[in-house]
Amino acid sequence: MPVTPELRAKILRYYHAEKWPTGTIARQLKVHHGTVESLAPSGLAPHRNCARIKHRCLFAVRS
Repeated sequence: MPVTPELRAKILRYYHAEKWPTGTIARQLKVHHGTVESLAPSGLAPHRNCARIKHRCLFAVRS
């Protein structure tokens, strides 16, 4: 199944606006999770605060 512009728009909206994880998006749209994850290089960046997680890990190492 090719990724249509409509499907791509839904995936990006669910990911960025609704903050849904890729597995939830795949289940909702009835597509394989790889289809959702394949959009990663083209604008599907993680919405988690990676700097905060890294900061916590540094404190854990120093303690």
